[in-house]
Amino acid sequence: MLKKRRWFPLLIALSMIVVVLIPSKSYSQTKLTDIQGHWAQPCIEQIVQKQVITSYEDGNFHPDSQVNRAEFANIITKAFPNKPVTRNAIRFADIPSNYWAVNGIRQAYQTGFLSAYIGENFNPLRRVTREQVLLSLVNGLKYSPTKPVEKTLKELFDDAQEIPKTSRTAIAAASEKLLIVNYPNVRQLKPNQLVTRAEVASFLCQALGNPQLIPEQYIARISSPATTTTAVGNQTPQTTLNTEKNPNLSSTTTPTTTEKKPTLSPTSATTSTSSTLSETTSPTSISIRTPTAQTNINRTAATSTTAAPTNSMVAPTAPQNSLAIIRKPTPQTLQATTELRGVWLTNVDSDVLFYKDRLSDAIARLKSLNFNTLYPTVWNWGYTLYPSKVAAPIVGSPIRLVTPTDENLDPELGTERDVLQEVITQGHKQGMAVLPWFEFGFMAPADSQIAKLYPDWILKRRDGSQIWIEGPHQRVWMNPFHPQVQQFIESLILEIVTKYDVDGIQFDDHFGFPSQLGYDEFTVALYQQEHAGQSPPDDFQDPEWVRWRADKITQYMQRIQRAIKQRKPKIVISVSPNPQEFSYKYYLADWQTWREQGLIDELVLQVYRNDLNRFIEEIERPEVEAARQRIPVAIGIMTGVKPQAIPMSQVREQVEVARNWGFSGVSFFFYESLWNLTKEPPALRQSALQNIFPNKMPRPNIFVGWKPSL
Repeated sequence: MLKKRRWFPLLIALSMIVVVLIPSKSYSQTKLTDIQGHWAQPCIEQIVQKQVITSYEDGNFHPDSQVNRAEFANIITKAFPNKPVTRNAIRFADIPSNYWAVNGIRQAYQTGFLSAYIGENFNPLRRVTREQVLLSLVNGLKYSPTKPVEKTLKELFDDAQEIPKTSRTAIAAASEKLLIVNYPNVRQLKPNQLVTRAEVASFLCQALGNPQLIPEQYIARISSPATTTTAVGNQTPQTTLNTEKNPNLSSTTTPTTTEKKPTLSPTSATTSTSSTLSETTSPTSISIRTPTAQTNINRTAATSTTAAPTNSMVAPTAPQNSLAIIRKPTPQTLQATTELRGVWLTNVDSDVLFYKDRLSDAIARLKSLNFNTLYPTVWNWGYTLYPSKVAAPIVGSPIRLVTPTDENLDPELGTERDVLQEVITQGHKQGMAVLPWFEFGFMAPADSQIAKLYPDWILKRRDGSQIWIEGPHQRVWMNPFHPQVQQFIESLILEIVTKYDVDGIQFDDHFGFPSQLGYDEFTVALYQQEHAGQSPPDDFQDPEWVRWRADKITQYMQRIQRAIKQRKPKIVISVSPNPQEFSYKYYLADWQTWREQGLIDELVLQVYRNDLNRFIEEIERPEVEAARQRIPVAIGIMTGVKPQAIPMSQVREQVEVARNWGFSGVSFFFYESLWNLTKEPPALRQSALQNIFPNKMPRPNIFVGWKPSL
C-alpha cells in the first residue's frame, strides 16, 4: 500500500506531461477552405477561433451566406457576453421556450442590441441588412456621433441617400467609431443590402478592436481619400471595378456541383491575378458589376466609370500564378465546325459608334481578326441609338449617341446618322451577324424625361425611394408590369425587328429589375388583387414575393417572344445574363425558366470572374449544362473596363476553358478594351486575338444546323 502511494504523485506528474506534449486539435488545424484568399480571411479566422461565429458542419464558413435575426442575436451575444442588462426581458410571441436561439435573443434584447420586430414578435427568420447590423452595434455599444451627421454621411458614402432617416445618426456614429467596412468599394455603404456572414465578421472585428485584421482600404473613415481600390469575390485585395452585374461581383454562395471538376496543376500556362472582376456581386453589384456576387458585373456600370472617384485608384499588380488547364474533351472540342466569336459595342468609354469612318474601320478590323458577331447597343441612357419614331415622343429625342459622361462632346454629335443601319450594312458586308443589344432594358437615368414625365411608370422600394445607385450615376427602373411600359418597350423592340435586317436581338439582366423594388402603388395593387387583398412581404427577398415578380417578367418575356416570332420566326432571341442564382435573386430575370419554356434561342452567359476556379464553377452549374443541350451557349468574357485592365493571358486562358468544356463560343466585353483600354501594346493584343481566332468560322445558329455537344 505504501508503494502505491509513492507512485501515485509520479503518475499524476507523468500524466500532466503527456497532456502537455500531446497537441490538442487547434483552430489552425481546422482550416476553413472556403475563405482562403478571401478579403476578410484574417478577421473571419479570429472570429471563428473565438467561437463568436461558428463554421458549418461541412467544415466551411460560407462567407457569402446571409444572416437572419435569430442567428445575429446569437452572434452578438457571443461577441459581447459581458454587456450589462439595460432592460427586462420580454416573452416574444413567436419564440417558443425551447427555440434554439432563445437565450441569445433574450440577451440581445436585454442588452439593447436588438428589439422586437413588430409588437411582441421577434421575427427570427427575417434576414438582416447591413444597416440593421450597424444600428444594432451602435445601440448596444451606446455610441453617439460627435460631428455633423449629414456632413459625415455625404463625405463618406456615394449612396448616403439610401440610408433610412431613422438610422442616419447611428450610421454617422458607426463611421466615427470605424465600424463600417465596405467591400469592394469603400464609398458604397449599400445599407439596404442583406448582410453576409463575412460582413458581419468584419463589423465585429472593428467593434472588438481588431482593425488590423481588415484591409485598410475597405474601412470607411472621414480622412480616407475619395478614390479607392476595390476587389471582388473571394479574392485578396486587388484591382477591380464596382458594378451590378457581376455576381462576381455578387455575393452569393456558390452551390456545389456534383460533377467532378477538372484540376489545375502548377505548370506552364500563365494567368494573371492582378485584375479582379466579379456582382457583384450586389447584388451588388461589376460595380465591375460587380458579382461579383458575386460581385456581381453589370456591363452598363462597368463602362460608366470614367468620372467615378471610387474606381480611380489602381492597386499594385499582384504576382502571377502559373496554371495548366487539364482539358475536358468533348465531341464539340474535337469536331467544332461553328464558334460564336462576338463583341459588344457600346457608347460608354468608347467612341467607336460616334463617327462613321471609325465604326467602319473597327468592323473591318474585327473581321480581319475572324470575329463573326456584333452586339451593338441600341437602347442606352434613356435614348435610342437609331432614329426611333417610337422613342421620340417619350424620351424627347429620336436618337442620341453621346452620353452625359462625355462632357466635352457635342450632345448632338451623330444624331443625323442611323448608326444601327451602318453596323448592319458594314457587318453584313463583312459576313458578320448583327444582334442589337437592348442594353438598359427597363432602366433609365433618374433625370431622364421618362422619369420626369411618367412618374407612375417608376418602381419603388418598400420605403418609397426610387433611386438606384450605379457607380456615380443615379438610375430609376420602369415597371415591366405597367401596361404603358410594356407597350413602350415592346414597340421599341418591334421597331428594330421590323425596320432593320437584324439577325437577332439581345437582352440581359436589365430585362428584369432589382429585387429591392416593386413596392410602387401599381405593383402593390396588382399583388393584392391576386392575393385576396394581402400586401407584399416587407422582405424583398421573400421567396414567394421573388417568384411572383419573376413570373410576371417571364410572362412579359412570353409576350415579347410571340410578337417577335410572329414577324420574323427565324430571328435569334439572345440573352446575356449573369449566372442564374444572381440574375434571378437580385434582378428577377429567370433565364433558366425562359430557356425551359423555349423563349430564347441563344445564351451568352456573363462569367466575369478573375479566379479561374470560380470561372469553371460558374460554367459547370447544372442549369448551364441543361441549357447547352437545347440552345447554343457561349461565355461572356471581360477584356477590361476603364480603368480596369485585363491581361490578355487571362482572356486567352478563359477562352481555352470555354472551348475545352465544349461551349458554343465566346463574346468579349467590350470593343474598346480589346486593345485600347489596356496596359499592353495594342499590337500585342491584336496578335493574341489573331492567335485565338486563327481561322474563319461561322457562328452557331439554332435555326441553321446547330446540334448540341454530347
